[in-house]
Amino acid sequence: MVALNLPQLKRLNCQMFTCEKPDFDLLESAPVVFNTKVKINATPEKIFNAWADPNSWPVYVNEIGHVEYTSPEPYGVGTTRTVTATNGMKIEEEYMAWEENRRIAFYFKRIGMPVIASALEDYSIAELGDGECEVTWLFAIKPRGVFRIVMWLSKGTFKKNNRKAMDAFKAYVESR
Repeated sequence: MVALNLPQLKRLNCQMFTCEKPDFDLLESAPVVFNTKVKINATPEKIFNAWADPNSWPVYVNEIGHVEYTSPEPYGVGTTRTVTATNGMKIEEEYMAWEENRRIAFYFKRIGMPVIASALEDYSIAELGDGECEVTWLFAIKPRGVFRIVMWLSKGTFKKNNRKAMDAFKAYVESR
């Protein structure tokens, strides 16, 4: 695996690489799909509000340093945002679903490294009763080039990091 130091990453990150706009079929057809679930003692409104708040994402996803909406309110399908990873890499995203208190989904429009051909994240809420909800996070990735091999080799790490993020999301929401 090729390791880039921070100055190399920053030079590369000056260029943004366009990703393919997926449809929701990618959630079933992508070479890599992660399905992570967690039960949370909270209302759908509380969960959805945490997703809608750009300042919450860096709290429960270690790899995210900053999230900024690049579209004006009200937010919905077509809303864009930029995510800056803790390593400085940027990802420009666009929402494909925004169902108040039920679901959000967004895809990667452009990314600061040429590693992703297409990616889609889909988050949904199912009410279970007694103040409990199940949150499902589907993350579909179609890697580009040599990253196909890297992705295959590091699936376990991605899965572990996704589980860690969902557990941190649960703790974040339940503590508010």
